[in-house]
Amino acid sequence: MATPSTTMPVRNYPSSGECVFCLEKLSPECLTDEHIIPLALNGSYVLKRAACVDCARYCNRRFEQPALNADFLVPRLMLDLRRRRKTPKKLPLLGLGAEGSNDFLWVEAQAALYPPIITLLAFQPAGLLTAVDRGGSLTNFRIQDYLLPRGLGALEFSNFTTRHPHEHTAFSLSLAKMAYCFAVGELGVTGFEGADIRDLLFGRREDTYNFVGGIAQKEHLSGANLHGLYIRRRGDFVTAVVHLFASCGMEAYEIVVGRQPNSAVSAALAPTGAAM
Repeated sequence: MATPSTTMPVRNYPSSGECVFCLEKLSPECLTDEHIIPLALNGSYVLKRAACVDCARYCNRRFEQPALNADFLVPRLMLDLRRRRKTPKKLPLLGLGAEGSNDFLWVEAQAALYPPIITLLAFQPAGLLTAVDRGGSLTNFRIQDYLLPRGLGALEFSNFTTRHPHEHTAFSLSLAKMAYCFAVGELGVTGFEGADIRDLLFGRREDTYNFVGGIAQKEHLSGANLHGLYIRRRGDFVTAVVHLFASCGMEAYEIVVGRQPNSAVSAALAPTGAAM
């Protein structure tokens, strides 16, 4: 098994002179660069001078940092992805032996001695693409996993327990932000009607899984890079495919970022309480 790639191509999108979240026009010194996939996940697509300080701080505090410290923690450490801060991060405790037996023991382990498995949540397709109101509660999901090649967590265990943390709302909103920012980079803020996903990101609506989902029929997507991003048009909707850990063969996510400009979405496509 080949070692998965941990790199991405570099892509910089020019500033539009406004915050892509609150849409306020600001001078360049009042706007910060926006990493479409976080730098902590080796993301290298950047919206230049794209977010005001308040919006960037809100997203980081509300969902990005919680997701990095939960769902993304084990992949970050097992793949040795970059970190801005050198503060050591610890993997979740590892249980050795049969859980419940007298010799069962929870221990700390470094990446080289940790079971070579990374996991992510996998979702049903977004509600807006299936005319099903999925709301904001995660009621139907799977855990997808990837077994790293030997040498990345090389110690083999005959009996072990891991408890990888998952914060599904923070994780899903992080996906929504990646998708939205990528769509802005590719199409511009006016290239789709994005008011509803901005409302989702900033807590003005809570039907997360009407926007964020998996892909119903698996597509052949490239695994040459660590992550992949793609724009799709699904009827009247614009979506972004966010293929995290593509080089590890993980499943992709598809996020509805908005309507196509001047489209008329029928009532049948808009779940109750989640009209686009």
